[in-house]
Amino acid sequence: MQKNIEELLEEIKKVRKASSVIKDKFDRNKIFNHYVSSYSIKNNVNNFNKSSFSKQVVVKLLSNLSSAGAKRAINYILKNNDTPYLINEKGEEVLAKEVLKDWNNDFSKSENAKDAWHLMFSIKESATPKNLEILKKSVQRVMDNNFLGYKYIMVLHTHQNNPHAHIVLNKRNILTKKKIHFNKKEDIKEFWDDVRNNFSMTLNNKGLRYHNHSILEKDLKKECERIKRNLYLNEYETKNDLNEILLNSIKRENIKIEKKKVELISFMKRIKF
Repeated sequence: MQKNIEELLEEIKKVRKASSVIKDKFDRNKIFNHYVSSYSIKNNVNNFNKSSFSKQVVVKLLSNLSSAGAKRAINYILKNNDTPYLINEKGEEVLAKEVLKDWNNDFSKSENAKDAWHLMFSIKESATPKNLEILKKSVQRVMDNNFLGYKYIMVLHTHQNNPHAHIVLNKRNILTKKKIHFNKKEDIKEFWDDVRNNFSMTLNNKGLRYHNHSILEKDLKKECERIKRNLYLNEYETKNDLNEILLNSIKRENIKIEKKKVELISFMKRIKF
């Protein structure tokens, strides 16, 4: 009989010990998880602050125009211009009627023909004379590097939040007399990505910090973020599952202890009688 009591007491001690170990692991796991989460958040904020010093460069192809569309685009960008003059590919100040008269010889007679592009280059800076000069010189450099042999006009706008340059480009090459043409969509994406890279590097050389995340980089970044997010969620779920398992284990062990207590009390009562 004494042996049975000792065995019961020993079993209760083992159960209590196992329960305390599980609880200790659970508490440490909670603290560790909280630390990891806090560290991750702090790290992400620091990374965000670092990347915020450099801005994403903006170059857009706003529209692919017919000869009539080119005329409308030129008239539109002149509305918010302080002077009636446009800046051409040679850096000269010219009037719209002179440009359109010259370009008319290059434009197709077909109404559906796309003879011009309307482009926009933008920077996220205050419209100071220095920044506007940087924008103007940078756009001219990019146009010289990527559209050599093509006529264009440029107008700077400062009436909106971000200073920007409007470009209307004559798509027919001066020498070859051929219009700009891409065989594949991938070629178009790569071309404009090169233009954005060129614009960002030119701005950097002139003292403004800009970068270009290419379409491929953006897609890869999105995919990586998605994977990281899924991994984090899976990890979070796994930790939660582990915590749930530990809690359930503690509950089960406590139930066992209570049962053993009841058995022990009942046994002791029987001994007295």
